[in-house]
Amino acid sequence: MEPPYNALSEGDRRALISDVYTLVNESRAKVFAIAMEKILIDGDPYERGFEEVIDRFDKMLSRVWRDRGEQQRGLIVVAESSYRENLELLANKIAAEGHRWGQLHQIADIPYFAPAKSTRLLQLADFVTNAIYGRYESGYTRDFDRLAPKFDQADGRLHGLVHIARDRANCYCPACVTRRALPRAEAESEEPESL
Repeated sequence: MEPPYNALSEGDRRALISDVYTLVNESRAKVFAIAMEKILIDGDPYERGFEEVIDRFDKMLSRVWRDRGEQQRGLIVVAESSYRENLELLANKIAAEGHRWGQLHQIADIPYFAPAKSTRLLQLADFVTNAIYGRYESGYTRDFDRLAPKFDQADGRLHGLVHIARDRANCYCPACVTRRALPRAEAESEEPESL
């Protein structure tokens, strides 16, 4: 652990983490996430996750425009990683041709890449990612449950969280429960074609 965090006691670290989740929970932020079993994905799972997130973000911005009359444009900022080149190529393809579900309408520009340590918002995104990973990988739900109200939702439907899993019929995470609650025809129209 890097300074100054290495000097914190376990209790102080847990309190700091709790404060971060409180900050996110009390903000106006909307959260978008994809949890997936990679084996179920045709192609690159990172590309699939990227498409899912930007499509859902774009649809949320369109909904705000439609429902509130506020024209919104969004920017996507991605943490630097070894996938940068692949995601840049995918982003250019999506901008030119659209994605598997259609065209983007509210995204203002290509994604920007930045080192996570240089921007507080990407650091917050890391906390969100850790909470989601903990929920789906090890069943640790405390942090996830604090973030659950922040997933984009409208009209009683959860749009900001997707779980691509082999046995969604027996999964009781918010994403799977919401999908089962939709009328059958509507739920099928929201499912990706490859599932």
